[in-house]
This record gives sequence, C-alpha cells and structure tokens, in this order.
Amino acid sequence: MREVGKVLENKERVIYEGKPKYDAYLLHMIISSTIAGIIIGVGAGFLIKTTLWGIVIGILTLITGQIIGHLYYSRLYYAITDKRIVIQSGIIGRDFKSIDYDQIKNVSVNVGIIGSIMKVGTIKIFTGEILGNKKSIQPHYDRIDYIETPYQIMKKLQTNLSKRKER
Repeated sequence: MREVGKVLENKERVIYEGKPKYDAYLLHMIISSTIAGIIIGVGAGFLIKTTLWGIVIGILTLITGQIIGHLYYSRLYYAITDKRIVIQSGIIGRDFKSIDYDQIKNVSVNVGIIGSIMKVGTIKIFTGEILGNKKSIQPHYDRIDYIETPYQIMKKLQTNLSKRKER
C-alpha cells in the first residue's frame, strides 16, 4: 500500500516510484528462509537431541520467514523525488526513511545472481554511515532492492543529484 504521499512536501515532484519486482523478491525470500530454516532446524535438533523436533522447528522457521516476508513486501515502497529518496516499510506500523540528496555520498547499482536471472537490480545509496565496533566496521548502504531498469533509475537519480549540487 503506497503511503509515501503522506510525507511529501507540497511542491515535491516524484521522479520514480515503485516496489521491488515480486518474483525476484519472492525468490530471495524462499532462499533466505530455507537457509534459516535449515540452520535453525539442525541447531535445534542438536540441542534437544531429536531429529523430528529439529525438522519441525526448521519447517516452522521457513513458514514464519515466508509470512513475515510477504507482510513486509506488501508495505515496501520506494519513491525518488526531486529532493530526496523515500523508503516506506514496516510490518505493523508504517516506517519512512528519507534520504536528502545532500546526505548522499555515493550511489551504485548491483545486479547479482537473482538480478541477472530476474532482470532486476539494486540501487545502493551510501550516506557515510558506518556500522560496527572497534573490531569490525563496515559501510551501511540504504537499498532500493529488486527494481526493474535499475540503470535508468540510477541515471535519473544521478541527474537530480547533479542538479542539486550545481545549485
């Protein structure tokens, strides 16, 4: 459900709006929840020393992952405006993340295995945010996942970023 309009300013112009491509998102969900189900199921089986309960816990993890993934997808929405990027998400409530153009340090496109198969890509946005502790630090990227024509959308975004920097 698109609710991005609730956070847009009066004269803010939307350049791109959309959701992840469903079949690519679904494939990612299936792979992720299957891996989690196997790991948690095997771990639970070892801990409680019974294979049957390990299998049951693994299947429940897989099913729970699928349900949560579908709920999350139904509320995931992206908008790129002439001023910022807005990411709407949230399972129970509605969460909005706004990334103003002046915060963006770098933008890149990533097309992995799923992207190649499903003809989609991910736009990664770096704002300079770093995650971690003293032992391990890594950059944090905001992401616009599994969208069709990612290079065209990135080109529109880059054009608007350049216009903002020129002002």
